Amino acid sequence: MANEGIELRTDLAVPEVAAIFHDSLAETNRRIEFSSIRGDSGPFAQFEAQPEFSTVASVFGKVNPLNNFALQIYVFDKGDCREVQLVVVGSSPLGRVFHGAKYTYSKSVGWKQAKYVLDRLRSADPELQQIS
Repeated sequence: MANEGIELRTDLAVPEVAAIFHDSLAETNRRIEFSSIRGDSGPFAQFEAQPEFSTVASVFGKVNPLNNFALQIYVFDKGDCREVQLVVVGSSPLGRVFHGAKYTYSKSVGWKQAKYVLDRLRSADPELQQIS
């Protein structure tokens, strides 16, 4: 699976970012599930910055497998601001053909959800900056 994402800088507090992520996705997806992301426990993890908040939101079902998506969020508190990473998890078109749509995540649906979250973050913080 390929991952692509957006990096943002905001003045919103970590709980505000988390609430916007949850609320914006939960109001449009009845079957959405939120799961924790396990941090890396490898020998170099102690030297890597760990997020204050992270989760993955996903819809994975057999009803309409073309709408399966997974979107991860990582929020790092930098003191004077928060850096937010929205990561779209998705399968390539070839992967979807090879494995079948019901066993994969759609990147295009994931991007649609990421853009919805981004719009909600921009509404809450007009000074939001996209850094990548």
